[in-house]
Amino acid sequence: MNYYAKLRKTKRAMTLSAIVALASITGILGVAFFANSTDNAEQSQASQLNQEELTDKTIVRAVNNSDNQDFEGLNSRAQTCSPDVVGVVQWGEEGELIEQEGVVDTCIGRTLTWYHIRWESGIEGWSISDFLEFENPEE
Repeated sequence: MNYYAKLRKTKRAMTLSAIVALASITGILGVAFFANSTDNAEQSQASQLNQEELTDKTIVRAVNNSDNQDFEGLNSRAQTCSPDVVGVVQWGEEGELIEQEGVVDTCIGRTLTWYHIRWESGIEGWSISDFLEFENPEE
């Protein structure tokens, strides 16, 4: 085998190794991306108003419904399913809905309902309903 044939074979092997490494990293990041989410739909439904009951006066609160109490807060993202976190909202912080209708989106094989929220701290972004509590103020 001449020098150039060995070089091509080495490049192919290196490319394959890079692809495998990238796939591994992407898998790890995919798991980390939704580390702040839960599959406990029962808890989520208990704190939800019906979609029709949400108004421009609805108060939104960040609540940790997870078994993992180590989360520092709720991620607020640039877009639904985005890995770009624009800020972390502290538990108990309140906000207002920018849009009253939730957006259902499938991210990494998981269907989630997202709400566009402006938080008291000034953070504005999208958060999943699993960690939101809604309340309509008394008129």
